[in-house]
Amino acid sequence: MGGWWKGLLQWQGSRPPVRDVANADVLDQVLDESQRLLHNVLAAVATRVAQLRRFIKHNFEAGSPIATEYSERVTELFASDVTAAFLQKMRNELAHAQLPIVSSTETISAGSATVAIVLPCDALLNWTDWNTEIITWLAELPSDVVDIGELLGAYARRAGNLDHWLHERIGTEQRSEIDQFAAAEDAFFRSRGM
Repeated sequence: MGGWWKGLLQWQGSRPPVRDVANADVLDQVLDESQRLLHNVLAAVATRVAQLRRFIKHNFEAGSPIATEYSERVTELFASDVTAAFLQKMRNELAHAQLPIVSSTETISAGSATVAIVLPCDALLNWTDWNTEIITWLAELPSDVVDIGELLGAYARRAGNLDHWLHERIGTEQRSEIDQFAAAEDAFFRSRGM
């Protein structure tokens, strides 16, 4: 990550560096880096989904309680959520067609300033691969932009909840095997004076 990007993230003061006339190219650099990071995050989201799907398929028989509950949780948390569908389609568009137009909004008040990376809805609506639900969602956003940080944060919280549930559920289901492994591990280390 470039030093200017780290500097922006750590910036505190009265004039944000993206608006400093002595550094006119900084905003362009920030937006370029934001596009790259957006691609990386969306690729990571797709990888995570594929890895969990494979993990469940590999470790639990179809129709088993954990596989069934996992499928139900995914449906509940993601399948009916337009923002999850938007992120998936956005990832596909980034990987196979084009980068979105990335912009920023700045809010400056006495003693503080925030910069949000946003995707303008009018540019996104020109893409042809959206389904009707995503088009309607984009068209009805009150701010005319997708605050990608806010959207990814909400997605990450739902994904974290799924991860926590899965960890707890596997721990409950596999408790006896986990306890046997822990006892064998403890015996191994004790036998070696550790």
